[in-house]
Amino acid sequence: TLTQNDMALRRLSIGGKKYGTFLSEAPKKSLQDKVEVQGLLEDGFNGGKQLEADRASSPSGSIDRFLEILAVSHTVMATSKDGELIYEAESPDEYALVKAAANAGWEFKSRK
Repeated sequence: TLTQNDMALRRLSIGGKKYGTFLSEAPKKSLQDKVEVQGLLEDGFNGGKQLEADRASSPSGSIDRFLEILAVSHTVMATSKDGELIYEAESPDEYALVKAAANAGWEFKSRK
């Protein structure tokens, strides 16, 4: 049996506030809107705009602390090929979390 273990961050909660949407929670709209919403969700996390807005207005820094921990608390190894970072992870979960943190601006580059 062949299986594909493809993980993507869809939703997270920081300080009790949820960011991102599951496909089953997407608003019901026209067929074209559903295709656009589904495309966003299939690519992974879609709460980036709200996360960035709250991050800019958060005096406590809780979002930055969360993303920093997400970016460094793992066993992923980073290598560079042709100027592009390549993540090598033992599990798809770790890869998805490190990639999500990188997309939010907390890019893991190397171990020292």
